[in-house]
Amino acid sequence: MRKKELTHACWEICTPQFVYNGPKSIHNLKHILQKESLERLFIIIDPKVAQTQFGKDIKNSLEGMQTFYWSEFTTNPTIEQAKKGTERLRAFQGDVLIAIGGGSAIDVAKIIGLFVVNHDSLSIDHTNETIHDNFLPFVAVPTTCGTGAECSPYAIIKDCSMVKKLAIESKSFIPKYVILDPDALQSLSQEMIAATGLDTTSHAIEVHISRQSTPLVRLSTCSALVFLGKYLEKGIYQKEPEALEVLQDIAFTTRLLYPRTGLSIAHGLSHPLGAYTDLHHGMLVGLVMPAALRFNAPACRALLDEAASLLGVPYTGPDGVAQWIEDILIKSTICDHIHKHFKGMEIPKKSIAKQAMESSSMCSNPRIIESYQEIQDILQQSLKLLEL
Repeated sequence: MRKKELTHACWEICTPQFVYNGPKSIHNLKHILQKESLERLFIIIDPKVAQTQFGKDIKNSLEGMQTFYWSEFTTNPTIEQAKKGTERLRAFQGDVLIAIGGGSAIDVAKIIGLFVVNHDSLSIDHTNETIHDNFLPFVAVPTTCGTGAECSPYAIIKDCSMVKKLAIESKSFIPKYVILDPDALQSLSQEMIAATGLDTTSHAIEVHISRQSTPLVRLSTCSALVFLGKYLEKGIYQKEPEALEVLQDIAFTTRLLYPRTGLSIAHGLSHPLGAYTDLHHGMLVGLVMPAALRFNAPACRALLDEAASLLGVPYTGPDGVAQWIEDILIKSTICDHIHKHFKGMEIPKKSIAKQAMESSSMCSNPRIIESYQEIQDILQQSLKLLEL
């Protein structure tokens, strides 16, 4: 009789080495640079953040140091933009990458760092430690409460030639230093807090219901969902400082989980939708999430009920979480924003669905997806919400 083989999840945990968090924690930036003896600062900063008081305070704090500020990238940064940034970095001879912004700023910083040591190529030989050994010192300062890119081994970059977003993985993409200062969120609009907060909420829910999730992971998602239910709307509609700090911390902690568990078709679909429409990722994943949850409900009903209970949503039944997200999309005016952006635009649903079918999120989606037609139906259901 053959001995039954046991299978267990085994994950390699990769995290930033140093994390500073809390109000005014940005004041640690100069200390970090001095401690590491870094002198030529290549700073990738979101152009909107650069105009805020938070951005101006950073510039003032670094006065007297050799700095180069670069902001020539868009909401969905492209390979071409990253190459231009790489040229600027080489010409400046920067000795550190500092990314200040949301996922766009942090992701394009990662690709620039990769291009510097990998001869402008996205191809990575993971058995070769040269890239990791030579990657520039990297500091990330997230200014949203969404992607968690500051602790992710992935970078998302748009390839315009294929109208496709690529996910590039490298341990080198995890910054040595992360500064989580909730003061950075005070300048965000209600709409943007909602968009990035819904991205974080989607991460927590998708990890909780993932086909590859475990009780160990759900210990963390349960806590995240409780705090999201308590603070998400306070952060969006009232900008309570405590709420914004909690949301930023949840964005960081939930992002540590899903490189191991994977996400769902909501993220698998929102990435190609973003590649074709150039709209903010958080808005799109929020738009797609309700229809994705309704599609997945038959395969994870008990976990969705648990999520609804933890969030404390004001609705009962398996549709509770989906309805709660839809209410936020409408009340925060995200639906209006997407509707205006999509006006007159032809959305290639079939092409988007086919790209989503190739997503790594397919493996972790709670319900097995049989064809891209099912994905196209999810997209169609999501777009119907814009008619409200």
